[in-house]
Amino acid sequence: MRVLVVGFGSLSMLLHAFCVAALPASDHTRATSEGKEPADLVVAYFRTEESDARHRLADEIDEICGGSIDRVAQAVRDARLWPTLTDRVGSLSFDCGTTDPVEIIYQLPVGYDATTPWPVIVFAGDCDATLSFAQLSEPLGDLADGFILLHPRQWIGGSFDQSLGAAGDFRQFVRHVRRAFHTDTDRLYLYGRGVGGDAAWMSGIMHPDLFAGIVVFDSYPKVPFAEQLYPIILPNLASLEALSIWGDPPPGILTGRANAVAVHNRAIVEFARTASLPIEGMALSAGVSQSATAKAQQTLLSCRRRFDPVAVSHWFRYPTQGHSAWLRQSKFLGEVWTADQLSIRPGPFVDRDVFIGDVLRGRLAYLGGYRDGDSFHLETRKCAGVTLSLPLREAAPRRSITVYCNRKRRYAGAIKPSARTLLSHAYRTWDMQHLVVAEISFSIRRDLP
Repeated sequence: MRVLVVGFGSLSMLLHAFCVAALPASDHTRATSEGKEPADLVVAYFRTEESDARHRLADEIDEICGGSIDRVAQAVRDARLWPTLTDRVGSLSFDCGTTDPVEIIYQLPVGYDATTPWPVIVFAGDCDATLSFAQLSEPLGDLADGFILLHPRQWIGGSFDQSLGAAGDFRQFVRHVRRAFHTDTDRLYLYGRGVGGDAAWMSGIMHPDLFAGIVVFDSYPKVPFAEQLYPIILPNLASLEALSIWGDPPPGILTGRANAVAVHNRAIVEFARTASLPIEGMALSAGVSQSATAKAQQTLLSCRRRFDPVAVSHWFRYPTQGHSAWLRQSKFLGEVWTADQLSIRPGPFVDRDVFIGDVLRGRLAYLGGYRDGDSFHLETRKCAGVTLSLPLREAAPRRSITVYCNRKRRYAGAIKPSARTLLSHAYRTWDMQHLVVAEISFSIRRDLP
């Protein structure tokens, strides 16, 4: 792989092209569909910021497609929504909400074409982009030239303890990435190293539905009461391949970051083994060669996101982290745990691990469930409302489903595909590969007893 020195000779041209691609549609585009192809109207829809105008365009798209949800889906797939980027290396800034604008350095794959979806590697690290890209090239070689490489100058959403607003910034960041670069949404990978790897761990645990895999070096998820919290939150990774590589400290070293990294990773790998989680650990000082870690990375980078697993299970802290494949929280129940410190003192006659685990679960929210034929069985904690999303392939004619939540039947009826739903979900997530055509939402008054 040839790593290019970051230079931005044509940056102004690139930013102009990107901004033009993101501009709202003109009045003429919004006013009429006469003489336009469905894909042209879809482009206008995704370039329109105002929601009522998008609703009108959605109805026009549905009409011009003759009410066929399959034709609407095809029009979305045919639409050219991504800007043409002329420089292989450059920089872009994204406004993700509560944080300062996030600047990323990018390197495009050899032969990048905005009409084709490409796999993406996002780095969380404490070094500059050039070094991060070089560190990737060493184990992957020419394979790295087939990926879009992204290095944010500052990482967001990578802490267990953060503000309510900042907790939602990470998903906005991913949406911006998907919007700026034609991303294969089933092949988005997260890389982290050192303290940046700590942030990558937490981003993967709290947003596992966004990624195909995560690779971390010399890092661990920094959480309070890790011994009791790991068994609760690590199962969030049940559908996400994770590879952790670390260097064991020399014998006799019992303090310092290197020791903490090794201790936590050994515990994580042992728990993953007993819980059958797809987490692989490699300690370099245990006879593991660089070629072995390179092969493990190459294998992970061939994995694809498990978009539609049969079962989901997701513990989370903040409302905007409440996403798990086909199920998401739409409203939080009760108070959100916002305190930055927590003191737990078990009594002398109780099981310490059980007691602390119960206290932590009481402060976290939960989404879980499984599909059994045409039935969905859901369980929730601290959720006042949830939404079930059904992809295009689920919309068979005259098909009916039944949804149970916390052991009560909450829905029984036909799936009703909607062009508005398909377009609005794609606009919200900027995922054109997995189109959702129906959503079922309902409120929840209390948790499962």
